[in-house]
Amino acid sequence: TLSTLRFGQRMRNVQTYATVNVRHDPEILLKRAEREIAQLKQELAQLASAAASAQRAGVGMRAAPPREPYTARERLAMRKQVAAFLRSPIRDESAADGLDFASADSARETLLLCREVYHMDMSRG
Repeated sequence: TLSTLRFGQRMRNVQTYATVNVRHDPEILLKRAEREIAQLKQELAQLASAAASAQRAGVGMRAAPPREPYTARERLAMRKQVAAFLRSPIRDESAADGLDFASADSARETLLLCREVYHMDMSRG
């Protein structure tokens, strides 16, 4: 009928966009939090042990000496790791294994590289 043809014409002009619904599984979040808590407890125990050893030896705890600036080769290797991490699937927890957050300097450099890679990807479209 004419009504059906008009409906078909209107529906032909409708545009739809597919989106991915991201659901955060509570069990995965809980396991991740438990793993982080265990890691932090281990770090705290190591620091307490080091402080106790230093106190027994009569030496105060000192901050690590400042690190030399990263070389171009080190930055390039870190940038590749950051790019691989940012482009990995969301649920791929092993993607973060290559990132170095052992010290404040390395964490800062990694975060700066994340921003750099992000802006490069955004400028490409």
